[in-house]
Amino acid sequence: MTDITLDIIGKVGFNYDFGIYNDNNEFIQSGFKDHHLNSKYHHSFREALYLTINRIILIKLLMPINYSFIEIPVLKLFGVYNAYLDLSNYLDELIEKRKYQNKNDDISDDILSLMVNSNESNELKEEDKLTNEELKANASLFVIAGHETTSTLLTWILYELCLHLDIQEIMREEIQLILPNNQMPTYNDYCKLKYFDKFKMFTNV
Repeated sequence: MTDITLDIIGKVGFNYDFGIYNDNNEFIQSGFKDHHLNSKYHHSFREALYLTINRIILIKLLMPINYSFIEIPVLKLFGVYNAYLDLSNYLDELIEKRKYQNKNDDISDDILSLMVNSNESNELKEEDKLTNEELKANASLFVIAGHETTSTLLTWILYELCLHLDIQEIMREEIQLILPNNQMPTYNDYCKLKYFDKFKMFTNV
């Protein structure tokens, strides 16, 4: 389930296919390792994300509050340093790609594009604009906070639907009414799924 939500977040949040279920990963195809990492190791976005999140949390729990002076040796000891570099470079390239697209009026409506476009606005003073590191931190937070929580919610929704077949049937009828003949949903279609929205809120609570 976490793979499903991470794949969705990649497309909705970044308008990008991270290649979780296929080989459509531009970083791998473009020789990302050779050009960006001074390391023999290479991780997919998913591997870099999981290693960075899980092991850095463990390090934070085991190490003193301030360990910046030994940060790199510790990250290397726990086998997370190269994954951290990978994740940082993934996000750097995505941000630079969005900046280039915005300059050429090729603006997407994903979250990262909207954030970068807003940050590049002439209405903002230079001192009010986010740096690349701040943009990267926001993008990381969106992924980290979004994919585990969403996957947990989806798991409970599926569990509750298995227990309550009558509710499952009502939701199926609503979806078929809004999306006849296997029509692909749009964002506006989700707003029309009133019963599903109530059920989602109930499950979330």
